[in-house]
Amino acid sequence: MGVFKRPGSNNWWIRYSYNGKMIAESAKTTSKRIAQKKLDIIKAEIAKGTFQHIKKSEEITLAEYADIFLEWAETNLKPTSWKRYQVSMNQLLPFFGKSKLRNIDHKQIEKYRDTRSKRVSKLTINRDLACLKSLYSHAVKDGYCTENPVKKVRFYKETYKAFFYLTEDEAKRLLDACDETHIRTFVLLGLNTGMRTQEMLRLRWQDINFEDRTILISDSKSGNDDYIPISDYIQEYLMSLERNSEYVISKPDGQRYHDMRKPWNRIVEKANLQKEKCTPHILRHTFATMLVRNGVDLLTVKELARWSDLKLVQRYAHVSKAHRTRVVNSLSDSFRTSTKGDTVDENSK
Repeated sequence: MGVFKRPGSNNWWIRYSYNGKMIAESAKTTSKRIAQKKLDIIKAEIAKGTFQHIKKSEEITLAEYADIFLEWAETNLKPTSWKRYQVSMNQLLPFFGKSKLRNIDHKQIEKYRDTRSKRVSKLTINRDLACLKSLYSHAVKDGYCTENPVKKVRFYKETYKAFFYLTEDEAKRLLDACDETHIRTFVLLGLNTGMRTQEMLRLRWQDINFEDRTILISDSKSGNDDYIPISDYIQEYLMSLERNSEYVISKPDGQRYHDMRKPWNRIVEKANLQKEKCTPHILRHTFATMLVRNGVDLLTVKELARWSDLKLVQRYAHVSKAHRTRVVNSLSDSFRTSTKGDTVDENSK
């Protein structure tokens, strides 16, 4: 709750909670003192039970409701999701901001989609549409509109770019280049578990169950807690490390790393790998690729890498050609027959 200014507005705005809803509206004044006085009166009336919200739901603009939505997102979503919504909203507001929330229809949204497609990628547009869809879902729940127009809009079909992975030789060179324990642990965990960068950097010793040989991934990308198995080798390696911090990968003073750019770039250069293609995420790609090449089915790969959609795993299907050939060849003995033209048993005549 409070008095604030929106970018590009000369008037002061007020925000307050009423009947379990967060309401943001213009105080229609350029004086902060007057705006604060209006807010104080509203708060007093709410406390007395005499306040009546005269701003009808059909009058609220998308820009006004965006303040309410982003405040909810900041409180309830992961910081990365909230920041993504902020980025999308900066693009959506110039196009829809002054429009009444209930008056925006799917045709206007499609016009936004098609216009923006001339400047940015389809993936970026889909993120904007997803943000708008989520905003409308909450607006419907809050009673500001009766339907979600984004549901009628077709999202672009996303095509995934080619990904890079390390060969066995490149992975060995990268490991040989690891000159400090923290970066070696980072690389080994990435190659052997498929954990995401931030998951590894947030990993605490208390998250590892050496008896069950599992790692607890808290605050995962899916928003749920996940458990992943660890191999005998990784278990032995982790048990051999000194614990000078609550974090498995830590600085000399025990603090956690927030990124691995400097040590990562150093070992990539030392291993003579292409810096442009070799980002930390290549460890996760290599993990999935090697699983597929060793004959692990895509559904199991999906579960081990904790992807939400099998489509994300199908990118790795092309690397399993040799495995598919081995599988087909395994049928040879089951259905083998004579290579001669006449395969009928002479004794049966």
